[in-house]
Amino acid sequence: MKSPATPDPRTTTESGLSLQTRLIALVVAVTFFMENLDATVIATALPIMASAFEITPVDMNVGITAYILAVAIFIPLSSWIADRFGARRVFAGAIVVFTLASLLCGLSQNIEMFVLARVLQGIGGALGVAICKARRVTTTTTTSCLFSLN
Repeated sequence: MKSPATPDPRTTTESGLSLQTRLIALVVAVTFFMENLDATVIATALPIMASAFEITPVDMNVGITAYILAVAIFIPLSSWIADRFGARRVFAGAIVVFTLASLLCGLSQNIEMFVLARVLQGIGGALGVAICKARRVTTTTTTSCLFSLN
């Protein structure tokens, strides 16, 4: 029988971080990547998307603006929403909303449907990223933060 002071090799690594902590960090990093990629990737596809919607590329900028506006509105609200419904539940919901909105963007038949899908994407992205940042700030001690930089 192991003593309580002996760490379980399945749950801790050389750095002393548990497997669960490492997986959470991976999920957070992937969430940040998805949100940042989604905020910028549309710019390269604007001309092709505009021709598919039979509008000018300049008119497609409303999709970028709608996304950024939704993110700007929902990042401050995310803390209240997480406190009210629980951070884990809101984060999971944000990933679902973001994923479904991405699917809607791909299935959009006109600019109006596309803009609505981009707003939903912005809401999902804002909630997911903001909750990840808030959880990281509230659960990270100064020592562990410095240790992770080493």
